[in-house]
Amino acid sequence: MEEVLHIAIEKKIPIFAMNEGYHWQEGPTVFSYIAPQKGLYKGNDSSLVLLMETSGLSFLFTGDLEFEGEKRIVREYEHKNWGQLILKAGHHGSRTSSSDAFIKTLHPELTILSYGRNNRYGHPHPEVLATFEQNNLQTISTADYGSITITVRKDRYSIQTSR
Repeated sequence: MEEVLHIAIEKKIPIFAMNEGYHWQEGPTVFSYIAPQKGLYKGNDSSLVLLMETSGLSFLFTGDLEFEGEKRIVREYEHKNWGQLILKAGHHGSRTSSSDAFIKTLHPELTILSYGRNNRYGHPHPEVLATFEQNNLQTISTADYGSITITVRKDRYSIQTSR
């Protein structure tokens, strides 16, 4: 991260720190950062977490968020009605993400896992897949389907893949 910051400063690229609470709206769609909190950088638990709410359908993009970050979201948003939600699973399905408590709180309608075939990290981890299975979650992965595009029209959505 320090190297990226150095390059941005050197090339005079503006740097904006995004934190929980920053939001904007494009038509009927609202984008809200729900993490990270302001303060000290805590590695993957300082990942940007973006909630995109459309008419009737929401998306949660969790970056490389791990268990501690998930616990904070569960605690801070325990009374939120997540409604019809599509989750981009955290940290490519790493064993340090997608805790049972987090998944039970969100109960996504669909979970997307982003990882490459035969990746060197062994993603997704079997424990994470077991959590999804135990919670009866439908999953789709970029390893199996390539690029995944979700198109939202009013209260309906469709999924297109490149494979």
